[in-house]
Amino acid sequence: MMHSATRALALLRAMNLRSVSSVRDLAGDTGISKPSVVRLLAILIEDGYVQRASKAGSYMLTENVLQLSSGFRRDTALESAAGLPMEQLTKSIGWPAALGMFEQGMMMVRYSTIPTSPLSWYRTTLHQRLPLLHSAMGLVFLAFSNTKTRHSLLSLEPADELGEFVRSEERFGQIRERGYAIRIPTTEHPTFSLSVPLLAGDQVVAALSVTLFGRAMSADQAVERYLEKVRGTAEAILARSAKPVP
Repeated sequence: MMHSATRALALLRAMNLRSVSSVRDLAGDTGISKPSVVRLLAILIEDGYVQRASKAGSYMLTENVLQLSSGFRRDTALESAAGLPMEQLTKSIGWPAALGMFEQGMMMVRYSTIPTSPLSWYRTTLHQRLPLLHSAMGLVFLAFSNTKTRHSLLSLEPADELGEFVRSEERFGQIRERGYAIRIPTTEHPTFSLSVPLLAGDQVVAALSVTLFGRAMSADQAVERYLEKVRGTAEAILARSAKPVP
C-alpha cells in the first residue's frame, strides 16, 4: 500500500508540471510502467483528483488537489524544521536556544533546547508566553513587523514605566539596523537574550533567541561571539521549512 501511495504522489507531482499529461508523459516522468500509470489514474479519477482532458488519452488535475495543501501552516513547518539546526547551535555554543512565534498578543516559545543545554538557567520555557516589549523575541518581532502592524500591537500594550522610548520608532529602527534585539539582565532574571528574526520575504514569521548568564559575558561579547551562528541557524530553519518533503 505504501508503494502504491508513493507512486500516486509521484504522478500528482508530475501532473503538476504541465496542464495536460498523457500516459506516456507520466510514465517517462516517473519511471512507472504504463499499465500501472493507467491503474493509478483510474483511482485518482475515482477519488476526484484527476479528470480526463478533452484530448483523447490525456489527463489533468482537478481543483480538489488544492485541498491537499489546505492543512499546511508555515508555523508548523518552522517548528518541525527547527529541531536539528537549534540542537546543533546549542551543541556548538553551549547556551540554550528558543524559537518563538507570535500568538494572541505575545511570543509563544514553540521549541527550546534547554533539555540539552548544560548552561540552562530555567527548567523549561517551552510554551511559555513572553511579552512583546520585555523580551528579545518580542522586540525583534515588533521591529521587523510592518509599521501598521507594529502600531496596532503597541496600542494594545500598557504604558511602560521606562518611558516612551521603549515603544518608539527610533528604538525599533535601531533594532532593524542592527538585525537583532537584546533583553538585558534584571534582578529577577539575571540572564539576557539575543534574538534575530526569521524572515519570509519581508514578513517576520518567528524569532530565534539564545539566553546567556549576565555574569558570564556582556551583551557586546555575546553579539561578537554568537550573532553570526544564531543568524545562520535562523537561515537553516527557514531553508528546511521550505524544502519539499521527498
